[in-house]
Amino acid sequence: MADHIHWTVGLAQALFDKPLLELLFEAQTVQRQHFDQRQVQVSTLLSIKTGPAWKIANIARKARAIKPVWSQNV
Repeated sequence: MADHIHWTVGLAQALFDKPLLELLFEAQTVQRQHFDQRQVQVSTLLSIKTGPAWKIANIARKARAIKPVWSQNV
């Protein structure tokens, strides 16, 4: 792995000054040095609305909407 780059304002500014296509080419070159270009990473996005946190939030919301019997004027 490459040595750690100690960033300076000048190095950062040099990146901002480069043309976009040159930056993309350099990024692609580094990517191909470290990863097989024939492999594809498969990722799965899990909805946060289907997990237990969403269910707990719904239960809490419903609980706040229900007024206890002793708080109602009878």
